[in-house]
Amino acid sequence: MWERACAYPGCQFDASPGGTMCAMHYKRRERGSCMSDPKRERLTPWGRVVEAALELADADTEDDGDYHRREARLRMAAKRWVGTMAGRKA
Repeated sequence: MWERACAYPGCQFDASPGGTMCAMHYKRRERGSCMSDPKRERLTPWGRVVEAALELADADTEDDGDYHRREARLRMAAKRWVGTMAGRKA
């Protein structure tokens, strides 16, 4: 069984087979994301809509780029949620 700890300081997850970091830290390094952010919880499609709506409400209206990114995130989350609801019976 694979039980080598992730090389990132303070991470409690096991490293991926053949690697030195867990999958989360490896992906963050590839993307150039902040390595020290806590692990995000998995949300339901509706939870993503709510989270994106709250982030849009907190957006700085002086920064047009940030506002438009958050608005696009909310729009995408809503589309995904509608897609999951299409398969359900009312």
